[in-house]
Amino acid sequence: MLSETQLTEIRNYLLSKKLPIDILIEVNDHFISQISDVQREENLSFEEAFEKVKDDWKEELTLSWNGSIDLLDTNPFIRDVRQQLAIENLISASKYSILTISLIIISALIFNQNIFKYFCLLTFLSFSIFPLFVYIKNFKKFQLARKYSNYILTLHQGGSFLFLGILGLSLQFTAKFFDYSDEVQKLIHSGKTNFETKKIILLIIGTLTLTLISFFSIISQTKYIKQIEKVKPFLKYL
Repeated sequence: MLSETQLTEIRNYLLSKKLPIDILIEVNDHFISQISDVQREENLSFEEAFEKVKDDWKEELTLSWNGSIDLLDTNPFIRDVRQQLAIENLISASKYSILTISLIIISALIFNQNIFKYFCLLTFLSFSIFPLFVYIKNFKKFQLARKYSNYILTLHQGGSFLFLGILGLSLQFTAKFFDYSDEVQKLIHSGKTNFETKKIILLIIGTLTLTLISFFSIISQTKYIKQIEKVKPFLKYL
């Protein structure tokens, strides 16, 4: 059984590796388990076992800059986890975006002009406002990321605030889409429109971007809220 002093030494070492706290908690458990196993199996002291386990993790936890636009030093372990989480969230957001765009196309085919116009308005407004609603509802939890700004509490916190960067643009796009919804409906119905090709391309890109970022933020927020509950008991050590 490790002493409190030894547990603190392990935590401080992992904190020095700039691990997000939710991931640090998991790695911390692995370290404790591995150290205990090495002590028992090889009859080593805590310090000897700790050094052996650190050496096993050395390659994954060595801090370095990988040449990315993020100038902060990270380690291969975190870069791999970050990439995996981003891909998972992006795939999920893409599925929801495709479903939403499919619903817009279907609604253009079955609804009259007025119903389609307000259906699209409500749909795009919900994308713009829902992440903000989640943020306000869970304000204290999201503020923890700002309170402990010297640490990354969870890798999901970046995506959770992503919607704030496009909120103004998404509301402007929603208003434009509402104004031109009759042309959009004509385009879907017959492939003909008074829009220039440039406007059609911007419309498609805008719709994809808005839905994708909104869903990415919502998914990140959901995961952030779940992970922050796991992180809370650990905050006393920061």
